Amino acid sequence: MDGLSAAASVIAVIQMSVQVFNLCNDYFLAVKDARKDIKLLSDEVSSLHDVLENIAEMADSPSAAKLSTLDLLTKPDGPMELCQTELEMLKAKLDTGHGEGKMKRFGLRAWKWPFTSKDVKATLVIIGRQRDLLNLASTADTMYVSPIEFLYVLSDLFRGLSLAIDQGVTQLRHDIAAARIDKDRDKIISWISNTDPSTNYLAACKKRQLKTGEWFLKGASMDEWKTTKNSLLWLHGIR
Repeated sequence: MDGLSAAASVIAVIQMSVQVFNLCNDYFLAVKDARKDIKLLSDEVSSLHDVLENIAEMADSPSAAKLSTLDLLTKPDGPMELCQTELEMLKAKLDTGHGEGKMKRFGLRAWKWPFTSKDVKATLVIIGRQRDLLNLASTADTMYVSPIEFLYVLSDLFRGLSLAIDQGVTQLRHDIAAARIDKDRDKIISWISNTDPSTNYLAACKKRQLKTGEWFLKGASMDEWKTTKNSLLWLHGIR
C-alpha cells in the first residue's frame, strides 16, 4: 500500500474514533448511572486517537513509502482494520442506545447506555492491545530502538495484558463467590418458608385455659411497652 492509500486508511479510522468519542461525551451528559464506564471508554478511544494521529503524520510524510511497518499496520486483518471494526461496532451500538425515535418526545431521557461494565472492560482490552501494537510499530519505524528498549516496551505491553487478565480472573472469582452466597441464601429462605408455625400456635390455643396470662397481657408493663416508642420488654421465667 502506497503512502497516500495508507494515509487515507488511517484517516478513516481517526474519523471513526472521533465519532465514537463524541457519542461517549453525549452519553456522559445524558446517562448519569454509567458515567464511570463511559469515561473509561472515552479515555481509551481518546488515547487511541492520539496514536492514530501520529501514524497519520507518518503516512503523510515524503518517506512513507519507505516505512516497512506501515504496510503491516494497514494490511487486511491488521491492527488498523481491527481498530476500525471495533470502533464501527461501538458506534453502531451507541447509535442504537440513544433512542433516536424517542428523542423528539423525551429528549435526553431516551438515551440508554447499551453496555454492561463487563462489555466495557472487554472493549478496553481489545482497543488497548491494538493501540499498544500501533504505537510500538510506529516507534520502530520512526526511530532506532535498541534491543533492550524493545524488550522494555514488550514487557510493559505484556504486563498490561497480564493485569487485564488478572482483573478478569478476580472478577470471575467474585462472581462465583456471590453466586454461592445467593444459592445458600435461597436455601435458607426456602427452609424458613416451608416451616409453618400455625400448627403449633393453633395446638397451643386449644390447650390454653381461659384467662391464662391476662395478668401479663393487661398489666402495666405490657401497656407501657405498647405505648412507648422503641421500648423493650424482657420476658423471663420457666416458660
